Amino acid sequence: ELFPGRDIAPMKKRMQKLMGEAGLAYGDRSRTYNSRLAQELSIWACNHPKGEAIHNLLYKAYFVEGINIGKIDELMKIAEKAGLDPDSAKKILENREFKSVTGNYKSKRITVISTGIGSGNIEIVLNELDALVNINLETGEVLNSHQSLNLIRIGTSGAIQDNIPVDSFLLSKMAIDIDGFMSNYDLSTIDNKKFTKHIYENHQIQDELYCYDCSSELYEKFNSDDVNTGITITCNGFYGSQGRSIRLNTSPRNNLSEIKKIKYNNYNATNLEMETAIIYAMSELLGHKAISLNAILANRNLAEYSLNPENTVDNLIEYTLNKL
Repeated sequence: ELFPGRDIAPMKKRMQKLMGEAGLAYGDRSRTYNSRLAQELSIWACNHPKGEAIHNLLYKAYFVEGINIGKIDELMKIAEKAGLDPDSAKKILENREFKSVTGNYKSKRITVISTGIGSGNIEIVLNELDALVNINLETGEVLNSHQSLNLIRIGTSGAIQDNIPVDSFLLSKMAIDIDGFMSNYDLSTIDNKKFTKHIYENHQIQDELYCYDCSSELYEKFNSDDVNTGITITCNGFYGSQGRSIRLNTSPRNNLSEIKKIKYNNYNATNLEMETAIIYAMSELLGHKAISLNAILANRNLAEYSLNPENTVDNLIEYTLNKL
């Protein structure tokens, strides 16, 4: 049921007015449905010719027709209306996975992997990538010779400094794990004392936050006058962890407002996202090299947003490939 126990008639009336002003149809919805699978379908669809038609069809199904877009059968029908193969859509939705592609580029062997969003997904991907090259998969034993991978994240992010424009690129020199995701692991080999002392003395932050470095070798390779650099703040979640809320209040324990002011080793805290610190930390612990390149699609301070995010992401991919 849509907001049980509440009088939603005024809310519906307001939404219908807003949608009408925007030239959008809006039906008389009585229920709300989980849209996670629909979002996964839309990402998959965009990798196919004419797949972008899925967005309007999903909107119409949910907000106009009141269809349960949490059901795979309904999503298969919508995929077919968009000119996509419904059986392929079903496979993607049931397996909850996207393709990984391996090939050669500039005589280099590279693998492109969609990791999913957030720290938890990154943890799975990095552990399993490491296992592929450093574990005997038949015996489960660690191989005698260690293989180091170059891990390059290309992702989206929001800036938190006025001088970082929307549609620009940002290279993460360092990244802070503000929610302590990596505390699940033994971090005794990582010296974090200098950073902990700095944030306590300069920002009165008493939490034990860890700050992780990128690979210096990859930093030199991918840095240029065409990118900004700074300290990336990695959040576990999209809402409360990043200071956002819809109906729930954020905790007074959330230090984000102060963390955003951090300046360390001449680098400012520059942007928010959900993966980089975990990539850097696990790479350091597992003996890999990592770098994170961010397409800035929003400036949170200025309330500015990209009008052509796909183009910005494509440009960052091209920039990265040219630096390989």
